[in-house]
Amino acid sequence: MGMAFTSKGQPRRRRHLSRFAHAVRPGVFVIALILVIALPAVAVSFTPFAPAVTFVVAGAVPGFIASMYGIRLGLYTVAATGMFIALSELAGPWPWASSLLMAAAGLVLGWCAMKGWTAIAVQACIWCSLTLIAPPLVLTGVDWASGQLGQVAIPVSMVLVGGLWAVAIGALLKSHLPTLSAKPLGRNVAMHYGLALSVLLGVAAFVASTWFAEATGGWLLLTILVIVRPGLSDTRSRVVSRSVGTVTGGAIAAVVGTAIASQQILITAVAVAALVIALVLLVRKANYAVYAFALTIAVVLFNVDGSDVLTADIQRVGFTLAGALLVAVLAALHELVVRSGLKKPLSS
Repeated sequence: MGMAFTSKGQPRRRRHLSRFAHAVRPGVFVIALILVIALPAVAVSFTPFAPAVTFVVAGAVPGFIASMYGIRLGLYTVAATGMFIALSELAGPWPWASSLLMAAAGLVLGWCAMKGWTAIAVQACIWCSLTLIAPPLVLTGVDWASGQLGQVAIPVSMVLVGGLWAVAIGALLKSHLPTLSAKPLGRNVAMHYGLALSVLLGVAAFVASTWFAEATGGWLLLTILVIVRPGLSDTRSRVVSRSVGTVTGGAIAAVVGTAIASQQILITAVAVAALVIALVLLVRKANYAVYAFALTIAVVLFNVDGSDVLTADIQRVGFTLAGALLVAVLAALHELVVRSGLKKPLSS
């Protein structure tokens, strides 16, 4: 009787454990995100390296997302992000170098799309593009940070710290986290996606780094990266959703940033909360306007430097609308080309 009871009870217990694990998995994912982003970001905020906290996030976010595909891919992503940040810091002073770097990044994104790693590559490029076109890093009390070595070594070090920490958390909690699987795109679709991004990012980087290097010009690149999708299939809806989410999120971030401008720890905490929400929405493929809203709040607050937050947000809105217009024009041209290509065989 005991053996019969065990043989029937074990599958039942396994089913219950499986259901319990499935039920708590979203909670574990949120806790993991908090550990990945909040702990290193808050820890750095207590040090003289607080202005470099964005670089910690730049390594942590793509590293953690990649680790849900595989730990080895997570490590590769952290290394690639660190290299991208180093090249961004070196290319920043020269518009032509910034343009070439972002054009190359567009082609790499096309290759990643062919491998099924679009989400990872876009997240890495988003944070790196914001550091490409930005004022030099200034650390109070750290004199060597203003030199060429410091401007490269500190950001890369922060990226590696955040990225390796994220991959370690991903490895530790791997069995409790959602497992993402790569969905490779066809060669032609991925190639067109990469070429479109290469042109848009190259031109936008040159314009932003030439005339808006001391402003929030990186936001123009971020807008293009978030809106453009492989095949340009849902780009129109993303133009509207992204613009609405950005304007609304920017307004909220301006209010928050102005109200607690002198409280760097509190600003970081709000930014972390917004970024956790944004990443949960990204993984669950929720409403895109809500995702853009949360992401905007996070990015704005992570990049608050004590200046006029309202002025910076007005600039970001302008760059968002400019980026959305560029993408809309590209989408319209793409649709014309596709339609003309379909009509030719019919007429023949």
